[in-house]
Amino acid sequence: NGLQIDTFDWSYLANYVIPPRVAASNDSIYLFDGPAVGHSGFIKNGLLYTFGNNSNGQLGLGDTTNRLIPTLVPGISGVTQVACGDSFTIIMLGNGTLKSCGINTNGQLGDGTTTQSTSFINVLNITTAISISCGFNFALVLFANGTVFGFGSDSNGQLGNGAVNLTINSTPIAMTMPPVVTNDDLARFIDCGAYHSVVLLANGASYVCGDNTYGQLAVDPTLLTNANQLGVVPAISTVVSAAAGHYHTILITYSGSVITFGRNQGGQLGTGVISAYNYIPSTIITQSGSLGLSTLAAAG
Repeated sequence: NGLQIDTFDWSYLANYVIPPRVAASNDSIYLFDGPAVGHSGFIKNGLLYTFGNNSNGQLGLGDTTNRLIPTLVPGISGVTQVACGDSFTIIMLGNGTLKSCGINTNGQLGDGTTTQSTSFINVLNITTAISISCGFNFALVLFANGTVFGFGSDSNGQLGNGAVNLTINSTPIAMTMPPVVTNDDLARFIDCGAYHSVVLLANGASYVCGDNTYGQLAVDPTLLTNANQLGVVPAISTVVSAAAGHYHTILITYSGSVITFGRNQGGQLGTGVISAYNYIPSTIITQSGSLGLSTLAAAG
């Protein structure tokens, strides 16, 4: 699209909620983001601490020994974000580069190989990242120029590049984005479910791709099982934040409404009923005036 970071006016989002996982201040403790299975991480003063299951080296400590307490990862500093997938971890540094460790069967470490690594290694070709998110076996990266790249499994089209059933993508590839006419059409937020992706644009539109087994793409799953390109969530505008659960999706609008769709066998959609799924976006909280909700989290 030819837009450069120095011409992108982020002031458009001055009154929008930018989720706290985008960056960590020097004196804060920042917890992990992502559908991790058995391991965790947090950042304190730019240093990374990890703990839990380490069977694939996902703690980045150079071995496969589990840790029962938070353990400082040596040789790593300036960390601003950490995302944990299923047995792998990705971190973002203050200079916009990424490092990864753990299982790499699907290329989810983004280093051009499928070799497991017990220490943090460089993700290829990433220099201006501003946010990261991990699914079960894939990852997305949001760049300062509003584009999105992904790597790892694309078995359900979750990388959004028009391909599907490609289980190995070991180098970052570009997600096919909606047409860009103005800066408002650029991506500003990403989140990953187990096998689906959510991308928010600066204009408040929300896009989804990947697995739709439970209607987490807001489409009837009997008509669409997965989507390998981004599709807009219909009839919803001014979305400012989102959370992708394993198989469901939650959106927050600028007015403070909370909207949910997808799997609901445990009542995770908050609609007051239990069902296998609900693909029709349901508003569970309505709030007039300025936004009162600021943080979302979603799991199974």
